[in-house]
Amino acid sequence: MDTNEQQILCSWELNAKPWMRVVQQKLLESRVLVTDKAIIEAIVELKPQTFLDIGCGEGWLCRELWSRGFDGWGVDGIAQMVETALGNGDDRFVVSSYRDLPSQRFGSIQQFDCFICNFSILG
Repeated sequence: MDTNEQQILCSWELNAKPWMRVVQQKLLESRVLVTDKAIIEAIVELKPQTFLDIGCGEGWLCRELWSRGFDGWGVDGIAQMVETALGNGDDRFVVSSYRDLPSQRFGSIQQFDCFICNFSILG
């Protein structure tokens, strides 16, 4: 893993709890007013049968898409984020680095129609 990627992951590990609070309590006005709705609309318009949310955080987007009938999984490199996502009642979340994604297994899904990188930070 290169230095930039390592610094990014360390930063997310330190800031996971405050970030999840901001998302769960809808404290970031731009997300509430614009960006959350925009990403959902963009995905719904594509009509994917399956999706992989890369950098899923606490899983809000996966849960929204599942409620609309889409099948998919969420992955995040930060264990605390995935633990929170799993704690909300669904087991379709995995801790994974970007490098390890090709070797991950996602239930019965062999391939994805849509890869989502919403607010993902790539090193």
